Amino acid sequence: MNVRAILTNIVSFVTPKMHATRQKAVTDCVYSLANGSAATVTSIGRGIDSAAYEKHSIKRADRLLSNANLLREKTLVYGMITRVVGTQYLTANKLAFEKSDEI
Repeated sequence: MNVRAILTNIVSFVTPKMHATRQKAVTDCVYSLANGSAATVTSIGRGIDSAAYEKHSIKRADRLLSNANLLREKTLVYGMITRVVGTQYLTANKLAFEKSDEI
């Protein structure tokens, strides 16, 4: 599974009530960061893979990062991410512990 598919799945899982267009914008901006863009609005916008002009991608990143709804939901999103990562971490440790008991 490639990075974009994994990222899309995670974003849609941790933000089930978020508008689809905003989910796509979040996915595109995080993917831009994952591909090495600096954490600035301009750099994130330039890193968005789109057929649009660079200027419009930068505006898209700016609109997302200035979005009041996204800022209001950030605590819930962080909580869901923590829950997902924490559950996977605990499950992996439990499996490793059970395997070590078998040896």
